[in-house]
Amino acid sequence: MKSYSISEINEVIKGELIGTTTQRITGPEQLEKASKNQISFIGSSKYLKHWENSNACAVIVNDNLSIEPKDNCAIIKIKNADLAMAKILELFNPSPPEFSTNIHPTAVIDESAIIGENCKIGANCYVGKDAVLGKGVTLYPNVCVFDETIIGIPDFVS
Repeated sequence: MKSYSISEINEVIKGELIGTTTQRITGPEQLEKASKNQISFIGSSKYLKHWENSNACAVIVNDNLSIEPKDNCAIIKIKNADLAMAKILELFNPSPPEFSTNIHPTAVIDESAIIGENCKIGANCYVGKDAVLGKGVTLYPNVCVFDETIIGIPDFVS
């Protein structure tokens, strides 16, 4: 599981760090639902009332809002909390699954389908009649590509 210190997060969003937390931050969450290892944000004064009862160890706040620090909780003030939170969401975005083989043995591929170079087809995928997968297409597990569907640029098109 990915986790970051409050300093590492602040390096990404470049805000004004007020206070600190010893907690490693494991993900973002809504203020009311956050646990002690999560970060949240406040982009509007109407959400300030939720900070006092929140379990979040850190909060991103628009710099025009006034907020009181809490013990072992950090505040990062920034011009646009919404944009900062989008950057934080990217930090915690899970990596795509890795494939041990290009075509998983449980994939069902119609014999008329055309599969381009370097395609990866995950477990339990279905590729239908006359379907075409262009060069480098990846189908993650449990994807269905129905008959006569084209995904990507086919190898035979230049």
